[in-house]
Amino acid sequence: MMKARTFIWLLVRPFYRLSKKARRIPGILVWQLYDRRRCLKLDRLKENLKSNNTLSYYNDLDQKLHKNESSSFIGIIKDVKLYGPYRLAITSSNKVIADNSVPIDSSVYKAVAYSLPSRLPNMSDVESNDSVLNLVNPLSCWYYHWMLECLTRLCPYDRACRSFSIQFSILIPNDAPSFIPESLKILGYEDRIVTSDKPVVLAKNFLVSSYRRINGRLPKSACQWLRNVFFRALDITSSDTTKPRDIYISRKHAQKRRVVNEEELTENLESRGFEIHELENLPLADQIKLFANARTVIAPHGGGLTNIIFSSRKDFHVIELNRANEPNGCYRNLASDNGLKFSQIACEEDDLDYIVDLNHVNYTLDSKR
Repeated sequence: MMKARTFIWLLVRPFYRLSKKARRIPGILVWQLYDRRRCLKLDRLKENLKSNNTLSYYNDLDQKLHKNESSSFIGIIKDVKLYGPYRLAITSSNKVIADNSVPIDSSVYKAVAYSLPSRLPNMSDVESNDSVLNLVNPLSCWYYHWMLECLTRLCPYDRACRSFSIQFSILIPNDAPSFIPESLKILGYEDRIVTSDKPVVLAKNFLVSSYRRINGRLPKSACQWLRNVFFRALDITSSDTTKPRDIYISRKHAQKRRVVNEEELTENLESRGFEIHELENLPLADQIKLFANARTVIAPHGGGLTNIIFSSRKDFHVIELNRANEPNGCYRNLASDNGLKFSQIACEEDDLDYIVDLNHVNYTLDSKR
């Protein structure tokens, strides 16, 4: 009896493993474009794109950060439907291009999968577009994720647009915050912005690229591209950044991570020559110019610190105010990957807000000068 069970298990085991590894959402086999454990599928995609002459490579991966990553690529896939509020891309053969929204191993991927409709909508609920680049994902309305995960996907199109010779529309969220259309306008894509309130958008030509941010890290070259295109569009030169500015970014109008004793903190910083700014009151172009001139930036943990990528001074120093043992080190990584000085001041927590130790702030400023 045991031998029979063992024999049956040996027969079933390979299929069991396959079923465990296969990532599924109801009725649809997930097709990953960027998964190091499934390189065969990635290679197969590349071969399909090559055969259609729609594949272009660009060598801008930072090998120090991503030694094992495959070459980045861009291409066009025909007749793709974009479903739900997060515009999950599904091919004509009902395969999901998971990398279109977020990497499938991401914790927010479930939100994308569950956003799919339980049944296919009527054709009257489908909006058709010729060529589409999708910049909608569950986190695209957050400044950090928009700048580093969405806008950087324009990099390959900016560099290889001659290979395509096509005009494409850029799909953004319906309820997009002001910084989304502002950023696209600065980069010259204002006339390509489209939104849709339809549950499905049909893209006859779907532009797809490999995901730029891997394991929470963004290649340095992607940040450099972002800084260069904004500086070029806003006509910012090195001569514009010679006067150093020390700035403090306030979050007093935010819902969390506000500084309880901010009045004392700002009074102390102003006595040291700091400027006090609230980024929500500044247009995006002014924010970029502000950080381009900054020598020191002090701010509570928040999206505004994303702008450190626009720093152009060698003596730049960012000081993040955060709670002790904060597991989210995204700005530490961003600073480190771009060669920027970074310090973190552990703050006492007051519910969702912070109480800052002024002596610690002064010590950090004095020790870094």
